[in-house]
Amino acid sequence: MRDNLTIGIAGAGGDGVVLLGSILQKLAASLGYFSQMPRYYGAQIRGGGSAVKLGLDAKHLALPGDSLDIIVCFDWQKYLEVNQELSLGANTIILYENEPTGEINLPEKSFQVAFSRNSQEITGTPHNKNIVALGVLLEITGISEEQVIGAITGDHEVDLLKNNLAALEAGKKLFFELSIPSL
Repeated sequence: MRDNLTIGIAGAGGDGVVLLGSILQKLAASLGYFSQMPRYYGAQIRGGGSAVKLGLDAKHLALPGDSLDIIVCFDWQKYLEVNQELSLGANTIILYENEPTGEINLPEKSFQVAFSRNSQEITGTPHNKNIVALGVLLEITGISEEQVIGAITGDHEVDLLKNNLAALEAGKKLFFELSIPSL
């Protein structure tokens, strides 16, 4: 993994955005990275969005970068609620589930990934799409599955990963199928 990295994740409440960010943050800490992860929430009672901006740095504690190196977008409408915080750059790797609205122009490194469909096929529910996304992110960053399992300590997270290793593997497979670049 690079010395510093900024990852954004955006979606609707219930998409597992914050959990995915938290797993990545714990994993990075176990690998010796400093991190900060601001969280952004809309009104959840009204179907609001949620987003995180995870800044990782191998040398010192720093705020996340201004523009993202990677973004996982489960819902473009919810992304638009926080797009000022999750700025896309010309080299941002964009992993998205559904086609964006007309307001969003996708750069070259954009990949449509069927997170929900793969989760449904593998686990019987679309609710594990965040674990499918984790599998893709592991391959982009070069982090091994063993490092992930070793880093997760919370009972909920351990159970989630153990029960969804197939979803994690599905995400890793998608990385290769879609020819997504590594960092």
